[in-house]
Amino acid sequence: LSGYLEKKRLVFPRFFFVSDTGLLEILGQASDSHTIQAHLLSVFDNVKTVTFHEKQYDRIIAVNSKEPETIELDKPVLAEGNVEMWLGALLKMTLKSVNTVIRQASI
Repeated sequence: LSGYLEKKRLVFPRFFFVSDTGLLEILGQASDSHTIQAHLLSVFDNVKTVTFHEKQYDRIIAVNSKEPETIELDKPVLAEGNVEMWLGALLKMTLKSVNTVIRQASI
């Protein structure tokens, strides 16, 4: 079991900040992308929730902090397949979207 968790952590290094129990819960509930909400603060810095598209169940369109501030993603992220893969895509798109917001603020 620890070897399996280690492989998942190597694919998505932010899982190193999640306890074994929490990671097992994330992986065990991966078939429903909405269950990740409870674990986002332990995986990402100050991302409390994500906003899903109203009609397309697995499409993430924004990230929300605990302040509460919302950043719309430049492109939606599909929360399908292996959870560590789409969380990696969410991380990259979040960074890109924050960069876009900062660039627009400097204009």
